[in-house]
Amino acid sequence: MKEFWHLNCHVLPNENEVMCCCISEGVYETRAKHIRHVTQVEMLWNFMESNANVKIFLRNFLQLKPWYVEPIIIHNTYCYRYHEKL
Repeated sequence: MKEFWHLNCHVLPNENEVMCCCISEGVYETRAKHIRHVTQVEMLWNFMESNANVKIFLRNFLQLKPWYVEPIIIHNTYCYRYHEKL
């Protein structure tokens, strides 16, 4: 399952894009941030198509997702005329 997530996500090339997770008290793990370009439901459908013999529900599929995988966030901003004049 982790291999499927790794194959369908992209690692950010910027070395500043690192995520940190507390594994136990005083022990931390750092990983490069991975970005997925499709929704989690589309990822599930892709997984089910490639692995027809495995039956899994969405909730279980999401629980097996690595903690360093995040969705891509696109901020569509609108610049007002007031800000354009400055």
